[in-house]
Amino acid sequence: FALACASARASPPPAPWDQHGTAYVQLVDVPLDVAERCVGMPDVFDVVPTKKGGATTSGSIYVAKYDNTSTVEYSELIFICAEVQHKGTGVKASWVHSIHVDNEDAKEAGIDVWHLPKKMATFVWDRPASPDEQHVKITAAENYAPTHIGDVVAEMSFNDKAFAIPWQSQ
Repeated sequence: FALACASARASPPPAPWDQHGTAYVQLVDVPLDVAERCVGMPDVFDVVPTKKGGATTSGSIYVAKYDNTSTVEYSELIFICAEVQHKGTGVKASWVHSIHVDNEDAKEAGIDVWHLPKKMATFVWDRPASPDEQHVKITAAENYAPTHIGDVVAEMSFNDKAFAIPWQSQ
């Protein structure tokens, strides 16, 4: 996945930005009323129901750990809360609610280059139950309403015996 390293001190490295590591994705059904509050722009975007007349929209949780062979080594948690459609163009897209990272350069690049809502967090990766089960606990590393430093943002486990996808550089 692409991410440039940006800060006030330096320019992002030239493309492509190669990220290598392990990622886990969980698709989720999000209630329409929750998604509409998450998007919060009813004059610009419509939340698209998963099924016509349905009560949910498509969301997902993405968590990744990019290793030291990447342009930037860090962990990342992305919450996508809805599929939306732009009222003016009809274009559909996923709505990113929030992104948590544990690297300041990744945060700054996400905000400055990609204009994404990145926040600092602490990621603890472990395998307490089984060598095939990856567990991760993410806690806030900065204050932002309504979250405070140390609050648990997410805690989840994934089975590593799922399938692997060989991603191309982007």
